[in-house]
Parts: sequence; structure tokens; C-alpha cells
Amino acid sequence: MAVSTCIKCGGQSFEIMIQKPEESKYQLMFVQCSKCGSVIGVLEDRNIGSMLDEIKRKLPNSKLM
Repeated sequence: MAVSTCIKCGGQSFEIMIQKPEESKYQLMFVQCSKCGSVIGVLEDRNIGSMLDEIKRKLPNSKLM
């Protein structure tokens, strides 16, 4: 199995940093190399699917899929 490696420094450990970019209304989760800080991916701070499931559970007699 391949091991994920930072393209910049070769590091193999990663971390998530939550930040709000300038001019943005929302925070984002940046997946970055824990050695050099290079960003390798960006995710939503809040998972919209989980939020919708929670709302669905709260609706009375919900028949939504």
C-alpha cells in the first residue's frame, strides 16, 4: 500500500487546520503537511450531509430518503 507523502518536503504526517480565508463567509478545513505546512487539500468545516440528516430526523413523520 502506498504512503501519502507531501509533494514539497516528503513528510508523511498530516494535520487539519481550520481557518476562515479572507473575503469568505465560512471556515474551511485545510489538510496540510504537519512538517512544512503545505496545503494538500481543503474540506468543508461542516458536513452538509450530516446536517441534512439531523434536520430530517427532527421533522415529524419524515418520509424523506
